[in-house]
Amino acid sequence: MNKYLKLAGLGLLSSALVFSTASYAQRDQDGQPDRPHCDKQHKGSKDARYGFGKMKHVLSNLDLTASQEKEIDAIMAESRPTMKSMHEAMKDSREKLRSLMTSNEYDADAVQQAANEQANLMAQQIVFMAQTKARVFELLTTEQRQELVKKMESRKRP
Repeated sequence: MNKYLKLAGLGLLSSALVFSTASYAQRDQDGQPDRPHCDKQHKGSKDARYGFGKMKHVLSNLDLTASQEKEIDAIMAESRPTMKSMHEAMKDSREKLRSLMTSNEYDADAVQQAANEQANLMAQQIVFMAQTKARVFELLTTEQRQELVKKMESRKRP
């Protein structure tokens, strides 16, 4: 039982990490985007749907060379099908869990199994995104890496 609680906790923590990106471009009290450039830049973008929207935005401010941009685009294009399939698997997992939670008969074992599957999918997504970002990071110069780290640190919320 303790093992399942740890897995469920990992799943919840992972989902918080994965879904916290939704708060990235929130609207302020007036209903206006707090980062208006985000709505314009990534709306309808293939990359934005599968986790690369923010990465492309941050990298666009690093004065990349043409060859760096080409290699980064190639990495993202190569990663896109995997991210898309992971995205679809997560969507299916959420639907399965939602249907189990709203069914007339509550099956604790089925809910636990679905939650574990979802936690595993989230972990796989996080690892894959970290690998993809590491591949991109390797293409950057020392100065670009420092600038990227500085930008990432400045965006942390207190």
